[in-house]
Order: sequence, then structure tokens, then C-alpha cells
Amino acid sequence: MSTLKLENIKHENSSTNNMVMDSDGSVSTTGNASLGGTLTVSGTTTLNNATTVNNNLTVNTDADTKIEFKDGGTNAAFITAGQGDELYVGANGTYAFRILNDGSKDTAFDNGGRVSMPNQPAFFARHLTASAVSNTYVDGWSAVTYNVGNHFVGSTGIFTAPIAGIYQVNAMIGNNYANGDGNYQIRVNNLHYNGLNFDPFSSQTTWATNVLVGQVKLSVNDTVRIYCAGNGYPDNSDWTSWSMCLIA
Repeated sequence: MSTLKLENIKHENSSTNNMVMDSDGSVSTTGNASLGGTLTVSGTTTLNNATTVNNNLTVNTDADTKIEFKDGGTNAAFITAGQGDELYVGANGTYAFRILNDGSKDTAFDNGGRVSMPNQPAFFARHLTASAVSNTYVDGWSAVTYNVGNHFVGSTGIFTAPIAGIYQVNAMIGNNYANGDGNYQIRVNNLHYNGLNFDPFSSQTTWATNVLVGQVKLSVNDTVRIYCAGNGYPDNSDWTSWSMCLIA
């Protein structure tokens, strides 16, 4: 077998070497490389600039397959094909989106077409003890069934939006109208959110339950509370509750 020994290949019209082969077997070129057949890579391939693949790109490996996109540092966005026909997309070491079979983590589309978003900001809380309120915020929502992300504080009744978006509001208040009209309203950043107001029953003289359903558009760190504009007497956890969830 004959051996051709080269270190550099230079075009006759070029002032520099066009192709350089190092002693470790690595090859670098100053221009484009065109392949009419199959390129097989057994090690790591680094693409520093724009690369166009006109047909299929196939990556085969025994371990998890990962395509990383780096911006000059260690942080990277990546696409990973894991075990069990799972596809992960993320950044900085955290999966933000997944397509997987069990749909158990993060945002996921499972193989049945169902979407799971278990980290969606949401809470459901109940008013633990019937008590009188007057021109103040209703607190004491200490019977918290769930509080995804811990953005709701039951003792104060304050929900703080972790991200901007549209949130669904569902509230039910049982009020003893013998103690006041119970003019309850949803307030965002301590201001009445127009259109979200419980209708006070001035003619009612006993217990009655009102339900309010609507949506609020919030910015990051906006606060949401329930306010009683007047005298009220919200009931206990069997009749008084409210919940919120990010929907868009």
C-alpha cells in the first residue's frame, strides 16, 4: 500500500493554504466543501458558521442524541432525542418543552395527542373561617388545595403574577347579608378591575352564595386580591373559595 504524505494543499491562484492536515488527523479548509456522497462522522462535529442541509440529516448514537446551539459560552440551547421516542428542547440545562410518551414532566405532548403543563401558575384556596370584613381585603385563605409555583399567599390573599399573560379567575363567596351587602370585587394592583364585581344583595337578610367567573390580563408582578367595598361576612371553606390559572 502506498502512502501520500501531505501537510498543506494550496490552489495555484491562492496566496495561502486552502487545506491543512495536522499530525493528529484533523483537517481544516478555508473555503466550502461539497460532498456528493455520504459523510460519516464517528466523533464530534462542530459547525461554527452557517450550514445548510438540503436533504435529510441523520444522527445515530448509542446514547442520547443531542444537538446544541452555543453562543460563545457554556450555555446552550439544545434538542435531545432520549430513550423511548422522546424529544426534548431546552436551554441552560433545563427542559422547557418535551414530546414524550408518558407526558409526566414540563410541557409535554404525549403520544395520545394530550398536552400537559404541570408547571402552569395556578392555585385553589378556600376561606377557612367565617368572619366579618369592612372596606378591606379578604384574607384568611389558608385552606390551600394546590399552589403551583407558590405565587399565592393564603394568609394575605395575594396572588402575584410570575409572568405576563391572561389568567382565569373563578371565585365563589358565601356571604351573610344580615351583616352587610357584601360588595366584593377583584382588584389588580389595589385597583378595581372593571367588570369583575360581585352583585351586592341589599334586600337579602341571610346567607347566600355568589359566583364570579372572568379573566384578567396581568403583567409580571401584578397582584390580585378580593376586596370588600363595604360590610361583608364571607363564609367558611365549604362556601367561599377562589382560584386562578394562567391560560394564555
